[in-house]
Amino acid sequence: METVKKIGVLTDRLHVGGVQKVAIEEVRGLRKLGYQAELLVLSEKYTREPSFKKDVNDIPVIYLDKRLPRLLRLSFKFPMFHFFHFFHLSFAFLLPLVIRKKEWDLIISHNTYSSITSFVLAKLKSIPYLYAVHDPIYYILNKVYVSEENRWSAKLLLPIAKYLDKVLAIGSKGITYFGKVHQNYLEGLVNHKLVKRMPEGTVIAKQPPEKKEKKDYLITVSSWKPGKKLEDLIEITKKIADLKIKIVGSWVNSVYFKKIDQLIENENLSDRVKIINCYLSDEELSKYYRQAKALIIINPEAGFGRPIVEAAGQGTPAIAPSVCGATELFNHKEEGLFFNNLDQAISYINILMDKERAFDMGIKAWKRVEDRYSWEKHNKMLVKIINQL
Repeated sequence: METVKKIGVLTDRLHVGGVQKVAIEEVRGLRKLGYQAELLVLSEKYTREPSFKKDVNDIPVIYLDKRLPRLLRLSFKFPMFHFFHFFHLSFAFLLPLVIRKKEWDLIISHNTYSSITSFVLAKLKSIPYLYAVHDPIYYILNKVYVSEENRWSAKLLLPIAKYLDKVLAIGSKGITYFGKVHQNYLEGLVNHKLVKRMPEGTVIAKQPPEKKEKKDYLITVSSWKPGKKLEDLIEITKKIADLKIKIVGSWVNSVYFKKIDQLIENENLSDRVKIINCYLSDEELSKYYRQAKALIIINPEAGFGRPIVEAAGQGTPAIAPSVCGATELFNHKEEGLFFNNLDQAISYINILMDKERAFDMGIKAWKRVEDRYSWEKHNKMLVKIINQL
């Protein structure tokens, strides 16, 4: 591959989420390393709040939909899906009309749906792409939608999803993935290509917390929608008398928010389970992490589990399903507790109700990420991969 200097880091929208955060930090890091990096966003119009729009003033952002006439920017969300919009398909055919040939030397393509556009640009505009896989389409359908009310529709789409995953993988110059959970699947799609695991980075506190900073709650963080298993966490809270939980993050599904809010009230847990239903900056979120005794992730179908690394960066250990990709970055029972079932989760929560034990484990988790998982290290690894394409 020719020398790469001008790089577009692509995501679909700038609403608050882990995929978007990685894309933003890669642009920042690549620019510091001397690359002409730009953040490419498919749609400004359909970016929901809360968003990162106000947090990217330090980097160049190109909203690709602004190159199109207003009428052609229109879109709608497909029934059954939480994130899949018509623009994910239509822009793949419309944007090549307004993007120059070789406008970027390389696109780093985040979000599987966005990568449909990257695939077409590679074919029509000679712009190669590195396929940054957070969760393959097949995985999302199988682990999320098959278990929901539209399960039969989702099952029918599984062969198409696998085919699309393969097409996007074959069309790329190389693939990066963030958690071990997807390794075998991706390597099976393209065994002749560069397929590299690249852990996400995180904001790391300059110093670990002091004991006096810690409070008596556990924190859980996500983009909340059906399937995230908050019902299970509320049930666990009923069984552990002194357990206090703060639920932090954006709500993708308002119906799910109302359901969980009502469930908390019905179970008389309003004094112990608090929903922080507002946008939090990195600084504000870091403060919640830093003050928590531990992070708890209850969803057994999690992908990478980004909050595990974020919490560790602030000196807070995680209790999480062992299937989360991020758990492999830490030593079980030393820097975190990783369970295989809900009974084990309850046992681990009881262990970290001991403030001293939780604090000691959090310090070890902080030391682990400080040595290995900063954004600076992530971006240097990214450059190495780019040079191998």
